[in-house]
Amino acid sequence: MPMGVFMRRQGGKDWLPLSAWFLYRLPYAVIVGVLIGFLVTVITAEGASTLAGRLGGDYPAFYGAGRIIADGDWENLYNIGRQADEQKPLLGAGKVLYFAYPPYAALPFGLLAKLEYRWSYLLYTLILFGALLLALHLLRTLSNYVVNHYWQLVGWALLFYPLFKAIGGGQNSSITLLLLVGAWWGVEHDSPYLSGFLIGLLLYKPHFALPMIALFLIAGHWRVAAASVATALCLYGISAWMLGEDWLFQWSDQVLFFATEDARVNPYQNVSWHGFLAGLFGVGISVTIAGIACSVMTFVYLGWSWWQLRGSDIDLRMALAVPGVLLITPHTMYYDAALILVPLIVLADRGTPHMGLRVFLVFVAGIGHYVAPTIGFSTLVFAVLATAWWSINATASQRSCAVLGGAGSDGE
Repeated sequence: MPMGVFMRRQGGKDWLPLSAWFLYRLPYAVIVGVLIGFLVTVITAEGASTLAGRLGGDYPAFYGAGRIIADGDWENLYNIGRQADEQKPLLGAGKVLYFAYPPYAALPFGLLAKLEYRWSYLLYTLILFGALLLALHLLRTLSNYVVNHYWQLVGWALLFYPLFKAIGGGQNSSITLLLLVGAWWGVEHDSPYLSGFLIGLLLYKPHFALPMIALFLIAGHWRVAAASVATALCLYGISAWMLGEDWLFQWSDQVLFFATEDARVNPYQNVSWHGFLAGLFGVGISVTIAGIACSVMTFVYLGWSWWQLRGSDIDLRMALAVPGVLLITPHTMYYDAALILVPLIVLADRGTPHMGLRVFLVFVAGIGHYVAPTIGFSTLVFAVLATAWWSINATASQRSCAVLGGAGSDGE
């Protein structure tokens, strides 16, 4: 938060109101407080049980998959019964959290699962926190705003409900954020193959990676797209080595089953077009058709915008792409709304008016997710829609300049 907003002159001296000082220093206290509270919780935990409830949120799914990998029982990675057996000491009998990621994504957890659960969770959470720090560190070379307010942004990001829940609940939103920021960094620093490699790694969430690959291709970033495809082929080969040539069918069956069940039981956890409509009107064929129509129109707009802006700075395109991709994918969970940090930072860096109010409204939408089970949909969908709209407005004049100037294809 810019200190200049709060500084005043009085008697020839600068002074800082107590409230401004509090807002400026609060993020430091948040970082320290969260780390201390987290460490105390982990140390006092017994297995996955703590006084505050289950330790790790969804992490038992990752830990259970890691246990299967560590045991060398790879062919049963997507066996629901096998997953349930590994998670039983953590969740109890009759409960299971599905592991619905590609096979190669389970390999790192094979190493983490060699540790006792709470220490494995501790290490993984520190990795997630480190991913957030690194993502914002990379943004220092892309945004003057981040240069001036790095630790403040770290603290406020930890207070943003989706990111707080993602890091504390064993979800990988901060890793997704790092890969997207890294791809942006690579384009800005003339390292297209690095960008493509990072987007390829994002294929552990193909519903995010595939639209991004298409957008880079539309904008003329041929080397980014080529490196993404090459990375995808390598990951395909690793998965085939693990589960055999039919791994894609095994995995897709798991994904479709999980997505169908989750959409039926937890539509209010989803912040995509389809999830929002399903929360409002229920799951059905008409809602599915409407969700697909909204998603197609959103992607067509994104593709058109990236084409029009292909000679412009990539920060504007990323600001458009991130909320757009969140909306078009069929399964975007509320904690992935943490990715809207990207457009918010772009808008702040470009001096968008009333950013303090906008960020406040986004934070309120995050807190509002608490009532999602009651109202049937997540209030975070409004945060995603708002950042999408603000990004559209920010790119309107830039798009006009790009069209008038006959922009090229970014030199690739």
